[in-house]
Amino acid sequence: MLVVASTDGLYQITQKHSLPKYHAMKQFLKPISEGLDIVTMEGVLWKTWRGIFNPGFSAGHLMTLTSSIIEETHRFCKILQEHSLDGAVFKMKAFTDNLTMDVIGKVFLGTKLNSQRARNPLVDGLRMQVRWLTFGAEVNPFTRYNPIRPLVHWYNIRRMNNYVSKEI
Repeated sequence: MLVVASTDGLYQITQKHSLPKYHAMKQFLKPISEGLDIVTMEGVLWKTWRGIFNPGFSAGHLMTLTSSIIEETHRFCKILQEHSLDGAVFKMKAFTDNLTMDVIGKVFLGTKLNSQRARNPLVDGLRMQVRWLTFGAEVNPFTRYNPIRPLVHWYNIRRMNNYVSKEI
């Protein structure tokens, strides 16, 4: 394990140089991104796309997104208040996942996914895709080599691509 305590050292490791990515991560993310994601890209391709995405994460640009994030967070708070009225214990993971998806949809796609209040094909497809991901290290061979997995991945990629294509 390597611990980096210097901001300059951290910059060199994470931004200045594109270090080799863990090979299993590429296989793991391929069903979601079809191999086209900044997490597993390397070299010139990584540097090009990092340069394209950089302005989107600048402090000035992030400040312009505050009202959208607050709007979605306000909806999240209302939902929590509704669920707290009956006094029953409830799991928050699904609610926080929906909030995250709605913020991402608003910020990156410029659209309301409304997954906090209704089902959404993009969110459903992504969730199902993630459930079917595997690192290939599962002990149970039926889980590891499930013959249905490629079909499920194909179906979900198609659903998500169709949704995003309509939005663009």
